[in-house]
Amino acid sequence: MPNSQNISVQHLVDELVGTLKSGGHKYLTEAEIVKMERKLQKSISILRGTRNSLQKIHQLPPEILTTILLDVQQTMPSFIPEREEDPFFHSEWMSLLHVCRHWRGIIATCPMFWTRVDSGLMPAKFLQRSSLPT
Repeated sequence: MPNSQNISVQHLVDELVGTLKSGGHKYLTEAEIVKMERKLQKSISILRGTRNSLQKIHQLPPEILTTILLDVQQTMPSFIPEREEDPFFHSEWMSLLHVCRHWRGIIATCPMFWTRVDSGLMPAKFLQRSSLPT
């Protein structure tokens, strides 16, 4: 994005904050506030995604990141047999889905993560993502 657009985005944010601090929000209806909140939440999500995409790990080719994440999956506690008495012991590796959109996209679309149906939590989802017939 050109520098002039960065400045205008920063200017818009500053103006919004200034307007709200000075009481400009008093003239908004509840519906307008809710609508504005949703737009701001989407904007924050886009900003966070942009920030995350700048991290070094996102510069790795998807194949290498997939290999790393598969290795992590195999070393997480959910794959240790002694934990089988815990009904939710299979779900720990799935926390990788919540790290960021990039990781979630890689994990959710890579059949290798889903071919071992080791969870009673979502067997249909495992089979669907494994590319196996259900």
